[in-house]
Amino acid sequence: MLIPACFYLLIPSMMVLSSSSTSDLSNFVCRINPLNCQFINFTISLKSISDNEVVLSTYNRSDNIFLQITGSSSYAAINGLRYYLREHCNTTLTEFGMSNPDFKLVELNTAVHHSFSGLTHYYGNICAFSYSYWAWNWDMWEKHIDWIVFRGFNIVYVPIGIEWVYLKMFKIFGLTESTIYNFFNGPAFLAWSRMGNMKHFTAPLTSEFIDFQVSLQRNISKRFNELGVKIAIPGFSGFVPPAFKAIFNKAYFNDVNCWNGFNKTYSCLLQIDPTKELYKLVGKIYMKTLLESFHTNHIYAVDMFNENTPVNTSLFYLESCGKNTISVIKYADQTGVWLLQGWTFGYDSFWNSKRVKSYLEHVSSNDIIILDMFAEVNPTWNRTKSFYGKPFIWTMVNNFGGNTLINGNVLSTLSGYDTALKTSQSLMGFGFMPEGIYENTILLDGIMQFSSKHKNGSQNPVDPFSFYSGWKDNITRYRYNSYDSKIVEHIIDKLYSANSLGSFPESCFIRKRPGLNMTFYHNSDLAENLSILNEFMHIIQHNQIEKISEVFVYDLSSVLQNYAELLFHEKYGNLISAYSKKNIKLFDSNVYAMMKTLTLLDYAFNLIPLRSLPCHLETVSSFALLVNDSPVKLRKDFRLQLTMWGYGGEILDYAFKMWSELVNSYYKLRWQTFFEFLRLSLLNGTPFNQQDYEIKVTRIEKAFVTNETLSSCVPWEDRSIFKLKKLIEQIIVLASEF
Repeated sequence: MLIPACFYLLIPSMMVLSSSSTSDLSNFVCRINPLNCQFINFTISLKSISDNEVVLSTYNRSDNIFLQITGSSSYAAINGLRYYLREHCNTTLTEFGMSNPDFKLVELNTAVHHSFSGLTHYYGNICAFSYSYWAWNWDMWEKHIDWIVFRGFNIVYVPIGIEWVYLKMFKIFGLTESTIYNFFNGPAFLAWSRMGNMKHFTAPLTSEFIDFQVSLQRNISKRFNELGVKIAIPGFSGFVPPAFKAIFNKAYFNDVNCWNGFNKTYSCLLQIDPTKELYKLVGKIYMKTLLESFHTNHIYAVDMFNENTPVNTSLFYLESCGKNTISVIKYADQTGVWLLQGWTFGYDSFWNSKRVKSYLEHVSSNDIIILDMFAEVNPTWNRTKSFYGKPFIWTMVNNFGGNTLINGNVLSTLSGYDTALKTSQSLMGFGFMPEGIYENTILLDGIMQFSSKHKNGSQNPVDPFSFYSGWKDNITRYRYNSYDSKIVEHIIDKLYSANSLGSFPESCFIRKRPGLNMTFYHNSDLAENLSILNEFMHIIQHNQIEKISEVFVYDLSSVLQNYAELLFHEKYGNLISAYSKKNIKLFDSNVYAMMKTLTLLDYAFNLIPLRSLPCHLETVSSFALLVNDSPVKLRKDFRLQLTMWGYGGEILDYAFKMWSELVNSYYKLRWQTFFEFLRLSLLNGTPFNQQDYEIKVTRIEKAFVTNETLSSCVPWEDRSIFKLKKLIEQIIVLASEF
């Protein structure tokens, strides 16, 4: 594998390390596991050990076991810590905390030399900053940063605070603060302002929000850098408020196509033509302001054509766009690298091979990194000759809209990445770019371990099939701290082996607006999910795990959702059959089973804070007070994102979540309305009244968005697991009773 020069800019071990490196590591360990942090010591050595190796040893003192970790960088040391905890202490750091927080350090018979990949591991999707992070405070970010670092990522995208840069820049051109604040979307939809897809939607932002984001950006970048991780930050993509047309000649601008059915009030942005001198002028001011405002690691994300088609098909035009992008970056930062989302090339049929090549052709391989997004399903590298030799990262999206959903095929993902590693000469590593967090971390665990075994600059020595077999045989041990069960292996075999479609609309049934002739893509069958649920029930009943962890509960809730989706779809088929046969008794029994399923599912999810809309709304309310915004407005915006995604339902249910209150007060009410109209049709012998049904169901959707009834967040307690178990058993009974 040939390694481009920009790769060496990104190797964490080559960073200038501060004298506080070991104290930063000690603080990191104390945050993730206070119980053992006093017994774990670090040494950073730039000479006595190779970049991609760490040495682990233990010693005894006062009847306590101490762990000594020696590496060439903070990043290397954390790689060693992760390996030791997983392989020797049967624990790991999940997004919910340590899988076994009460673990004890284990003595090593001899020093262990652990080597790991020198490949780049990238994390971050701009959409997640609206679907998952938008109402987070520093405490929430601090925990998430620790998880990102522990997993082994070494470049992270952080677009937070960029509105401050635009605010200062736009003021230079005479725009008022009111104009600027109203140009940006509101907090829950800010990602699509940053991408150039939308403007003014749920606006305005408050000045306190922008100030808080600046503080957050600085804290986040500082913490990542302390732990050996670089950040990427947005460069200038050319999108400006309409007021710019009153300042400069109209010929300097392009009107971007409207996005996803939104009208010109909220979309169809104005973009400075990237081939014009004005783009360079404004871009240079932006970059100068950016560097004055924030610390950077010389990586700048610029996506001019994210889900919008270039206005000019000329190859010369596309070449000029590419050249001017890197020119603006280099003006402010001579070591700057352009980070480009390859989603653009896979999403839009405009980008044939000639156009992709022209866009990239005049950008040096030392100056660009391309993210081959959604490569687990629709890779671009293999149809563009590895982006015509430009360095790229093979990235998995896996999750769209922050959907709660089991999704993905572990083995096919490993095989796809393995093929790229063996075939491409410009591949830099692996990336994870979910639109929302918490989902499918089992899949991520496998691909990150697989990638960490690759040795930089050589052919892949690891067979994905043999790795897969060994990995899934061991994962229950450190994910649940259990030797007595193979339940996670069974989840992988039965639920992570279907063809992956991402979490596209066909992948979830309950959340779909009800209707006749509904389709459903599913990754497993009812019996497979039932067998896994029964395994969970057995573990709880017989105390096979010493302490029930949050990751165990969340995995259980994911399997429960999967089971409920399949059960609901089965009952729907029976219902439609009964309707066509005019069998009112069979029709009513299936309606009862489906409504009862939703009721019990809502009760179950209400016990789990991360599955509870009231808990998330409490977070939003607290955040609103923090940034001097209206709690009522931000709660409404959040409900809007989760459901209608637009005042006219432009992207209806794209960001669906299976959470309590959403199930009971939104999905269930829509299904109830569908059943009522269907039953009326059956009783009267008349066709289903589609028009009146859609009018009524639209009212339900709008009413949910504006509903201000607030329920309390139910905290998780030790006895909650038994309540959850009882509710699951009742749902299982429904499958056989009706």
